[in-house]
Amino acid sequence: GGASAVGQPVRRKNKKAEVFVGSGKASTLHSRPGASASLSREIAGPTSKRAKAALNSFCEKFVAQCYGPVMKSLKNEFRRDSNRLEDGDRTLFFRIVWFFHQWFRVSRRNALEKKKKGAEEESSAQNLIFTMDVFMFNLVLNSTDEFFEHKKPAELAQTVSLYTEMIHML
Repeated sequence: GGASAVGQPVRRKNKKAEVFVGSGKASTLHSRPGASASLSREIAGPTSKRAKAALNSFCEKFVAQCYGPVMKSLKNEFRRDSNRLEDGDRTLFFRIVWFFHQWFRVSRRNALEKKKKGAEEESSAQNLIFTMDVFMFNLVLNSTDEFFEHKKPAELAQTVSLYTEMIHML
């Protein structure tokens, strides 16, 4: 970051949450149907195109090779209510799952627009199923109640965004 008026470095309120893609209000902005597709058409510079291609390539590889095992491991931590979990880990987990579900939905829509579809999409969908089981729906719904009851609007917004993406996948 930059420096404040007195020369001290500017500190983020919550370093852990802000470094991750989708931090802040981006979840609600990009959750609207068509929002990501319209934004991607508006920003069409060469650097932006390369960055999007790199992110898309990473997402394709991660979902195909790592998503299932990583999510299975993380879900087991939540299932056991592990003492290794810290405050905010559930919201961060929801943000990661939300991101990959949304990426899959948008990339699938873009592929349909370009009329190319195939085994790679099927493989990605099978891996995303690791975060579409009864345990995951219960975790999301119980978290929604908890975040509402304890007046945690940012966590509630992220949880609702994930629930919306999960419903889109059905």
